[in-house]
Amino acid sequence: ANIRESVKKEKERTAKSAQKRELAEKLAASVEFELPESVVQEETRDVVYDIVAENQARGVSQEILEEKKNEIFENATRSAKDLVKLNFILRRIAEEEKIEVTEAELSQYLQYLAMQQQTPVEKLAKRMVENGAISQVERRILSQKVIDFVLEQAKVEAQ
Repeated sequence: ANIRESVKKEKERTAKSAQKRELAEKLAASVEFELPESVVQEETRDVVYDIVAENQARGVSQEILEEKKNEIFENATRSAKDLVKLNFILRRIAEEEKIEVTEAELSQYLQYLAMQQQTPVEKLAKRMVENGAISQVERRILSQKVIDFVLEQAKVEAQ
């Protein structure tokens, strides 16, 4: 019974995650507008960093990363444009619907991150405030709240 329940919950999480991804893709595809180049460049830099760090963690050598740098940069730029566009759309929805991140939600997420990183929450919060990462966390929470809101309002059709 426990295994069955665990499998059921994992399937539900996977389905919900797929719905969120599909919603994000549809939102981004539904609207066209010019993106601020400086914001796209900043996001591209972050995406390149993430791609390189992920590949290094998997044991990909520096030489291979250097060989693939143009491909990595092209993929990162494409991904960054999609992310920037989606974030603008989600922020606009948040403004219209008056969706905000509460102190309790931020605190709960910081506790979750501290547990993952096995570090005291106070130390993590201080470090994040010092390096400006706290605003990224707030944007991530807000984005998830908006996506959840839109999913609640949407009529989901099975395909």
